[in-house]
Amino acid sequence: MTASRQAISFTRKGFASLERLTTETGESKSDMVNRALEVYDFLEKEKAAGGELMIRHPGDELPQRVHLI
Repeated sequence: MTASRQAISFTRKGFASLERLTTETGESKSDMVNRALEVYDFLEKEKAAGGELMIRHPGDELPQRVHLI
């Protein structure tokens, strides 16, 4: 697949998240946006197939359902 250049407008919160994540991981902004889109695509496909996203924190007995809007 060939690469495509796109101009993207970010909300302040979205750009702050991008800055924080690239600083923490050392990934480039392009790699981070690509990774985020791949994860979101995966989650949407799982949701469409009837799957649910659950998270369990250390010390919790039961997982909690995460709702993506």
